[in-house]
Amino acid sequence: MRVVVVGGGYAGISCLIRLHGRFRECQRILVDPGHLHIKRTRLQEIVRRPLEGLREPFVDLAARFGFRMRHGLVDCRPASLAGYSREGRLPLGKRGLAFDFLVVATGSPDRTPPGRAADVITVADTATPAGGKRLLAAAEKTRRGGPPLAIVGAGATGLQYLFELLETGVPGPGLLLVDRGQRLLSGQPEAIRDYVAGRLASAGVRVLSNTRMTSFRGGGRAGSLRVAGPGGRRAHNVSAVMFCPGSGGRRLRADPYGRVLVGRRTLPNVFSAGDAASWAARGQDGRTAQAAVRKGRHAADNIRREVRGRMMQEFLTPNLGFFLSMGPRDAAGWVASPSRVVTGLPAAGLREAIETRYELMLEGIDTFAAF
Repeated sequence: MRVVVVGGGYAGISCLIRLHGRFRECQRILVDPGHLHIKRTRLQEIVRRPLEGLREPFVDLAARFGFRMRHGLVDCRPASLAGYSREGRLPLGKRGLAFDFLVVATGSPDRTPPGRAADVITVADTATPAGGKRLLAAAEKTRRGGPPLAIVGAGATGLQYLFELLETGVPGPGLLLVDRGQRLLSGQPEAIRDYVAGRLASAGVRVLSNTRMTSFRGGGRAGSLRVAGPGGRRAHNVSAVMFCPGSGGRRLRADPYGRVLVGRRTLPNVFSAGDAASWAARGQDGRTAQAAVRKGRHAADNIRREVRGRMMQEFLTPNLGFFLSMGPRDAAGWVASPSRVVTGLPAAGLREAIETRYELMLEGIDTFAAF
């Protein structure tokens, strides 16, 4: 019995760890073009800690959890997945890679910045030493009195980078936050939005709401960021642009058990998880690390149930909370219910506990088992 997992992010690794713990007799193979598992929910911390602590080599995880590694890219469009399902094989290498079950755990692609993308710093860039150095160099330029550093995208990711930059000594007036939305963190409780807006205002951060980036051209001491908003089209001199617009792209549809749907047809041996998956289930379905981990584990459990002749179970796990990191000693979020808002140091402690829980799982201590 062979299970092949495509994608080594939160969903893929969680699926492999769950299979190791519950279905160890099956052969497990990870397919990914890279060599490192990235802890993306902590990437903003590169401004104050080494990048190496936020990356885990696949070879180490493979040795710890008994799976094999294959490097390669897989076309995961629905029509291609239907072909793989029929053949029971991925087109990798000369002979292909056979499977009994396939789990597509790829993340959604980040939106592409307009204009000259090479001049923009993206979230993916900060997962590399060169990208991290570019962000740190721009922050240092701003700290020394240079032009402001622009953050494009005021979702959770963009805000977390902004607050980490504030903690490093970048002055609030040296940060420009650009967002398409009318309000910050739309969909979150008002108490959280007010707390975050208050922190931004007290720091002196300039916020351009209902504004979109149209282009950016870097060069020399300052680059030109062009935006379009309520005041028309304008240009701002900035040291750099950190582009954090969130994930985009269409998602794979799946049934309540995690099996991929192509049209009205269910692929019986192909499951999905991660940001790229949208399940027709009553459980959480956001593009979050929390959902990715839970879906990866659930896909593993349903594969085990299917092989052993048991009924698969619908994914029912609700959204258990939300936390926005605002530096090492501050956060805002809710747990169990959106009415239970926590802010400040207690929220920072809760968020750190959540991150530690996942890191313990990577070390082989499964603290998710009871929840």
